[in-house]
Amino acid sequence: MTMGRLSALFVVVLGSTLPASSPQGAPATVGAPTTLVTLPLDSEGLTVDPETGLLYTAEAADLSGECFVRRITAAGAVSVVGVVPRPSGACLPRGLEFRHGLLYISDQGTGSSGWVFEMDPATGQATTYASDVPGANGIAFDSHGNLWITDGLRGFGRVYKRSAATGTVQEMFRVPPVYNGTTLGGKLTVPTASGIGRQIINVPAGPQGEVRAVANGIAAVARYNAAVHEVGLGTPPSTTLYIADTARGAIWAVSLDERGDLEAGQTGCDPTLQEDTLCDGLLFVAHPRLEGADGLWAHTDGSLLVAANSRQALVRVGLRGEVTELFRNPVNSLLLRSSADTVEGNSHIFEYPTNPVIVPADGRQPSRVCVANTDRPGRDNWPGVVGEIGGPGQSKGKISCF
Repeated sequence: MTMGRLSALFVVVLGSTLPASSPQGAPATVGAPTTLVTLPLDSEGLTVDPETGLLYTAEAADLSGECFVRRITAAGAVSVVGVVPRPSGACLPRGLEFRHGLLYISDQGTGSSGWVFEMDPATGQATTYASDVPGANGIAFDSHGNLWITDGLRGFGRVYKRSAATGTVQEMFRVPPVYNGTTLGGKLTVPTASGIGRQIINVPAGPQGEVRAVANGIAAVARYNAAVHEVGLGTPPSTTLYIADTARGAIWAVSLDERGDLEAGQTGCDPTLQEDTLCDGLLFVAHPRLEGADGLWAHTDGSLLVAANSRQALVRVGLRGEVTELFRNPVNSLLLRSSADTVEGNSHIFEYPTNPVIVPADGRQPSRVCVANTDRPGRDNWPGVVGEIGGPGQSKGKISCF
């Protein structure tokens, strides 16, 4: 398997998995975050070079229309790596991954467009790695080198695969949409094109925004049998794709076989939805603490770190679906979680967290967790114009680290 972050692993030993409390697992507690750096514009995606510990993010477009890709050191020094290509005249970067010395950046595009770009961080040169991926958002490589891509914002719940062997992009499955009418790709036209769906009260008709985000962050976890494989080498017996369902506060688990193909029998259970829609039984975990589940990061023990954006929280999900809240913003004097009561306190809170990463330990410092923030005015981050970022004249993005 490859360890860029992308495919985490845990080992199956004599039929049992490492316990969630293992010393090799992700941290049980993380304390409070400290702002590593603020960034000029919305910077949703975050990844890390595991060899150097350098962080990478891609910003929303500035006034000139350019989306800058930035490198961030452990000390918070920021430099420009390059810019996101603009094949349609606009750039809308989302997820990032680092693999084999190269940086991969998804761009959600508009309408039927969407891309993933490959960038050399040494030169800033970028080329198109995958195209025709509408809504491209979360990205993760499996141990075969296939890239899995979520359509995070269109509401269809589509998950694509870019084949390592052929370079072709194909829709592989869909997370069930919040309603089954044709508007979101279902089959029903009655009573309206919205069909019948999830009960959503007091949300504008549509449904709008993140209520439709059923396929957002994604992570690949490879499972190796120590009796057969040397850990991290060879073809894993199986891989699980985990997909964050922002709308439901849930995570779906999809099984891949040893060839990296979708195992049979996981789709086609609901005749009102497209045939490649996941069956309900593939829901791994749903929990109130996962409301707003956005970016995922798979730890080497197979557990997941989840940025719960609407709750201003960082959550850990164990191998058996146990949910632990590692951090949530404290309540301020106004009974809000969008800011602290002092300027100093604002440097120790989330402001709509979107993507966590684990920065490996090196000879100078232990491993740490860093999280991107974009300060959108959702739920516990309302009104989104207070705190350390997001207000008039303030930066719009920041990286918090534990």
